[in-house]
Amino acid sequence: VSLGMTLFVPTAADTRVETVDFTQPHFYRYHALPDRIVGAFSMGIELHEMVSLGIGVQALGDLEGGAVFGIDLPAQRITYKTLEAELSGDARVVAGLMVRPRPTLQIGFAYHQEIALDFRQYIDATIEGIGRLLVDVRGTSLYSPHRLTLGMSYALASNLKVALDLEWALWSLAPDPSLEFDLVIDIGSLGIDARRYGAAQIALGGVDTVAPKLGVEWRPSPRYTVRAGYAYTPTPLPVQRGVSNIVDTDAHQIGLGAAVHLKNPLARGQAPLSIEVGTQMTLLADRLMAKTAEDDPVGDYTAGGTIWHTSVTLCHQFNSP
Repeated sequence: VSLGMTLFVPTAADTRVETVDFTQPHFYRYHALPDRIVGAFSMGIELHEMVSLGIGVQALGDLEGGAVFGIDLPAQRITYKTLEAELSGDARVVAGLMVRPRPTLQIGFAYHQEIALDFRQYIDATIEGIGRLLVDVRGTSLYSPHRLTLGMSYALASNLKVALDLEWALWSLAPDPSLEFDLVIDIGSLGIDARRYGAAQIALGGVDTVAPKLGVEWRPSPRYTVRAGYAYTPTPLPVQRGVSNIVDTDAHQIGLGAAVHLKNPLARGQAPLSIEVGTQMTLLADRLMAKTAEDDPVGDYTAGGTIWHTSVTLCHQFNSP
C-alpha cells in the first residue's frame, strides 16, 4: 500500500478567477488555468505482483458571496453594510489501474473526473427613499474535462524505456464559459417599474479530443537519466466566425529533461537523492479566425504562439533500490 498527497500553489496568485467577455479574443485553455490552488490525495494498492490499483481525490474550491448595504443619499452616508464570502471544497475522483503482463511491459488506465471552480458574487444595494439595485454574477472558471488515458511503457533494454499514451478528453461536456449576469433596478418611488437586464450566453461548441503522447527515457549510467517527449493536443473548439472570440488552436508539445542521482553518505551508500531539470515548449499552431460579417468589430485575425515551461525538482526516495 502506498499513499500520496500533493498541494499546488502558484507563485503569482493563490487563485485567479477571470472570465473574459466572449467578444474579446482570448485563449480558452491557457488564459488563467495555471493560477489555481489544487490539492490531491491518493492511495495505491498492489493487488498482485502483476496488478496495481489506485484511487484518490483532487479538490478545487467554489467561491460564493457578495455585499449587502444601504445608502442614504441626503445624508451622504452608508447606513449599513454586510460582506459575505464562502469558500467550499469540491472534490473529484481520480483512479488508475496498472497491469504488468511481463517484467518489461506495463499497461495502465487512468480516469480524471471533470473539475472546475464555480463562483457567484452579488450586490444588494438599497437606496433609501428611491429603490433597490440587485446584481448577481455567476460563472464557471478553471475548467478541466473528464479525461480517460490508456498508456503503456516498454523497456527496450535495461537502460532504455519507451512510453505511449492516448488521452480522451470529453470537451463536448464543457459548460458555457461566459459570465451569467443579472441586473435588477427597482426605482418604483420615481414611477419607474422594476427592470431586469441579463447578459447574452453562447454555445461553446466543444468536441471530444484524442491526444497521443510519446516519451523516451535513457539511463546511460546509474548516475544520469535523460528524457524526451512529444504530445499532440488537437483543439476542441471550432473556428470563431461569429461574434464570439473564445480562441483555441492545435498544440504541439516537445519536452526535454535530465536527472542526476546523488548518493547520500547518511543513507548507507544508497542513492536516494536526485535533481531533475525539465523544459517544455508548447507550440500553438497558427489558426485563422475568419469572420462571416464584414462589419465584425474585431475582424479577421490569426491566433498562435509559443508557451515555455521549465521545472526543477528535488526527489528523495526513502527506499532506494
